[in-house]
Amino acid sequence: MSMGFGRLADVPLRRERSDGIDALRAVLALWVVLAHLIPWTAAVQGPHAPPAELAGAALFAARVFQPFGELHPAVLAFIVLSGYCIHRGGLRQRMPGALAGYAVRRFFRIGPLYYVAIGAGLAGFIAAAARSPSLAVALSGTTTLNAGCVAAKALALSAFFPGLQQCVFLGNAPLVTVLVEIVLYILYAVAFVGLVWRGRERAVGIACGTLFVFSLAMLGYGVSAPFDGWWQNGSVFAFLPYWWLGVAFANPDFARTCNRRLWLIVAAWGLLTVLLLTTAPPGVLAWAEIRKLCFALAVGVLIERVDRENLQGSWLLAPLGRAGYGLYAIHAPLTYSLLIYGAPWWSVLIADIAAGLLIHQMIERPMIGLGRSLQGRLAPGRGLAVHRS
Repeated sequence: MSMGFGRLADVPLRRERSDGIDALRAVLALWVVLAHLIPWTAAVQGPHAPPAELAGAALFAARVFQPFGELHPAVLAFIVLSGYCIHRGGLRQRMPGALAGYAVRRFFRIGPLYYVAIGAGLAGFIAAAARSPSLAVALSGTTTLNAGCVAAKALALSAFFPGLQQCVFLGNAPLVTVLVEIVLYILYAVAFVGLVWRGRERAVGIACGTLFVFSLAMLGYGVSAPFDGWWQNGSVFAFLPYWWLGVAFANPDFARTCNRRLWLIVAAWGLLTVLLLTTAPPGVLAWAEIRKLCFALAVGVLIERVDRENLQGSWLLAPLGRAGYGLYAIHAPLTYSLLIYGAPWWSVLIADIAAGLLIHQMIERPMIGLGRSLQGRLAPGRGLAVHRS
């Protein structure tokens, strides 16, 4: 099965917005929010504070998808979705101003809100710690605030250095995945300049395959818990194969091949799930990584189908999906702070959604518009699609 990297610059370019993709983004963002909100509510306000049905569903999902501390499935899906959406309307043939336009659009799409979210994490941690220092530390994973860690997070250094992983939590640990995605955006442009536009695009597939095999060997051998936590949740080396898998799904030939073999992909995921939940095979983390690949392939098929078909009713969730970045970026400090101050879980969920929508209107949309305007001056007529996971 070709990995779809043979003609990256020739994949059909699509710039129209997809309500289906936005609806899928909304579902994934809400999944992440609830995955934090429900257990945090139980930890702060007691095991009976969240509804039993939601608590049971959260426990079941964690048991099935993350028995060994794997990356959350919604975040893994976001990674695949990001690669797909970026290449769906991204770089193609070399043209004057194309690379500069891409850089400007990506920066204004993700940068301003990223730095606002860093500040929100600091403010949320300080506010929560004023009420309960122990709960603030336990829920945020933050043990210290200092200028060096802020600089490391601002410069995305922890994507390469595992020793910085906990240092950059800074009251907003989920933002670590956004940090890695920023690096992936940069590497996408580097790959086009150094490989794709030089006719060496297959090297991208080889590099991704090599990284995946290295990951299997390393995880199978056994690694320490801190390193494994970084590799799973904050390493550009671990994220890169899955992000480029999303890029590959923008190739219609690759998408059709995976579509035809979806039954095999789902069956493999199911068999590996049974194996991991009932036994402890040697090299268990390596088997878990193969299962993640099966999940990512299935998600890629879903993304391409949702994008290709005009799904009825998707417009209901699409507005929240368009605000999905803001919801994801801000929800952690807002959630644990409100819970520590006694807000019931349902009001926190409403506050998270409202904050995401408000941030989208006040920060994201103006910055997206500014980026589009600046890009138009650099590369007239070459606007990129506005999707982002």
